Amino acid sequence: MILRRLLLLSLLALPFSAHAQSETPFPEDLLRRAVEAKPPRWKFVRGTRYRELPETFAMQLVAIAAHRAPYHRVGDTTLAASLATKLQYFLRSPGPDADGNTREPEAQGGIGGWSHNAAAQALLIAKRTRQVWELLTPDDCHRADVLMHALAVGGHFTHGDANDYHVLLDGISWYHKSWNPNHIEGYAGVMIAAADYFGADELNDFFVNFDYATFRAELVEVGFHNILQTWENEPAMAGLLMNGGPYQREGRPPGNGSGIRQPFTYRGLTLHEPWAIYLTQADRLFSKAARTQVAFSNEESSRLLHHRSDATISPYEGRMGMIYEFEAGDNGGMRTSLGYAYDCVMIHLGTAATLKVLRQWPDDASGRDIERRMAVGMADLIFKAEEGYSGWANGKVSANDMDDLKANGADYIFGLWRALFPPPEPLAENAGGGATILGHDVLYADPDVYAAWPALVRASNGDLLVTFCATEEHLAPDGKIVLIRSTDHGATWSAPITIYDSPLDDRENGLTVAPDGTLALHVWSTAWTAQAYADLKPGSYPSDTLARWTNQVNTPAYQAASADQGNWVLTSTDHGHTWTKRVRGPDSVHGGIVLSDGTWLTAAYRQDQGDISIHTAATSTGPWRHTATIATPQSDTLRFGEPHVAQQPDGRITVVIRGTAIPYDDQRNDLFWWTSHSDDGGTTWSAPQSSGRWGFPPHVTTLRDGRLLATYGYRRFPYGERAAISADGVDWQATPEFVLRSDAPDHDLGYPVSLETSRGKILTVYYQKPASNRRPAIMATHWNLP
Repeated sequence: MILRRLLLLSLLALPFSAHAQSETPFPEDLLRRAVEAKPPRWKFVRGTRYRELPETFAMQLVAIAAHRAPYHRVGDTTLAASLATKLQYFLRSPGPDADGNTREPEAQGGIGGWSHNAAAQALLIAKRTRQVWELLTPDDCHRADVLMHALAVGGHFTHGDANDYHVLLDGISWYHKSWNPNHIEGYAGVMIAAADYFGADELNDFFVNFDYATFRAELVEVGFHNILQTWENEPAMAGLLMNGGPYQREGRPPGNGSGIRQPFTYRGLTLHEPWAIYLTQADRLFSKAARTQVAFSNEESSRLLHHRSDATISPYEGRMGMIYEFEAGDNGGMRTSLGYAYDCVMIHLGTAATLKVLRQWPDDASGRDIERRMAVGMADLIFKAEEGYSGWANGKVSANDMDDLKANGADYIFGLWRALFPPPEPLAENAGGGATILGHDVLYADPDVYAAWPALVRASNGDLLVTFCATEEHLAPDGKIVLIRSTDHGATWSAPITIYDSPLDDRENGLTVAPDGTLALHVWSTAWTAQAYADLKPGSYPSDTLARWTNQVNTPAYQAASADQGNWVLTSTDHGHTWTKRVRGPDSVHGGIVLSDGTWLTAAYRQDQGDISIHTAATSTGPWRHTATIATPQSDTLRFGEPHVAQQPDGRITVVIRGTAIPYDDQRNDLFWWTSHSDDGGTTWSAPQSSGRWGFPPHVTTLRDGRLLATYGYRRFPYGERAAISADGVDWQATPEFVLRSDAPDHDLGYPVSLETSRGKILTVYYQKPASNRRPAIMATHWNLP
């Protein structure tokens, strides 16, 4: 029934231009940063590795995005052109620098794969993306072939079954293919990429016929001095590649092998089995049940550092998929390390993302199993990074947090996962505190529509009404207010109908219902200007989108309607079927209430410069009067906004208020929502106080037992919707917080509104992105209070 209704809604949805051919699954700001990042380079540094990880992973994300949307514009370039430019930077070189280095990956195998794998995957994607490959010259393409062959040589030497050496191809760096994933993942990915790039048989022919002198001449011809310096750092390496034999570095275990002049196999798997090779890495990496407190001595265990909350364990505790390095070992004994866990996934996600976009990820039990485990592992990793994690590695304390991971390109790695792979399944059917989740629904979704900021009431005839804004993007110039209706307590919903659509951007759409059935719709209309779009942060939206919007707001019709911007209140006396009598009145994102004496009361913020204003009227049609102000107590660091009100049976009126950071930062740790109350019908109000609950904006409703229920969006990881209850509107921490959802892909979510459909049964409606949509949808959760 739900799927059929969603199909109907999609067919009936309001028309918006999608520009689907130029869209990517990544946020524009992330794409802009990736494109603007300088191209990566490599160097030969004896006995170690030179890496530029953020730049390397930025290139990798650009490659994935370019395959999806090569002509997508970012600034003054396209994704295809950006990728080609980044590749050319290290394929070409003006010659060795003062240290004898060029720019290409040095192809040493093993742990060099931290960054070499991203280069190999980017080259493969470029070859598989015609719009990119055509931008490379024939010489560039030849250089790409030589580099991929060199990387494959490194992988054969360090990973192949034919060789068991304890060094990389520099002849001195200690390594073994049985070691932890961060040593192995990269060149396993390189071999998968090289097999696809050349074809398995052709690559094996290259190995069988490999001649060091001939290939060395190719390296000299293209000027790949990094590789030459690496492979010739120790004279024995050329002979080992050709013929194998024993090799032992002083102080290292002995090694032996037969060289690379035979077809490559890894754990008995051939180059014709790329998915099986990938599974050897994925099965190990996501092989643990999630744990937070891992003992590394008789007295000490790993722990969270409480950067974001007072949590002591991961919300994914016990679920399968925790990253291997959170419970592994090293020369110092036990290892449980956020840093090492990230090192593994930063390599792994590049291979996984390429398999996804090149359609080589099977839709079978093995593919779905890895996706489920990866979802838990990545979500658990991100949670621990947000909180900070103190663990143990190499015989000493190892403490890291999200800032450390971002310094190594985590924004790009996490962006790959969020865009291409499903999030974890909901944490539990138990929402905590004894509440039970009954199910989640999508009420309205359309890939071309940005649907957001819902309001919810029950009309006097029993219908449930949800209004929301339907627009193209968050800051598009022409939002409109639509309504969907349920006549069966929220089980099914009608197709959307437009109830207010001026030439301007109509967005807020709060609903108030009076005891006599009269409904009020509070609308805020924004008149965008060309200057407002010019002032947006660079990369906020594609340049062609901004140009189109700018043209729209400059049309005579749009300019003539500018006098209609601001607050409006419309009235319906037929259960929301028609709306008339538009008058000026207060803004209200969720709506207001009607007091026992018939007074209409609403809390507003749009024109109050960081404070909250209380407005009253005898009827919905006004006149509306500003009767009180609730001032923010921290005007230099916090502004109030998006309030909502409810009245309890004893007459107390409670207003709940969003706290917004100055300057804007929706991740700041002190963004609790606030409360104030009135015991004299809204004439005077208590000093505002923090609820102690983090999230925004809050909605409050009075339950049948007299308690208050607040629901609010949770815009930090794990993203989702939450709820809290209070007996008096003052203490919101006497009972546990309820986690309604924790599976949203990012922070673009929230504005939940709730209604008690029957005693103890709650319907909460909100907006967030479903797994299948780049734009948010209107969604709902049915749940029971304890």
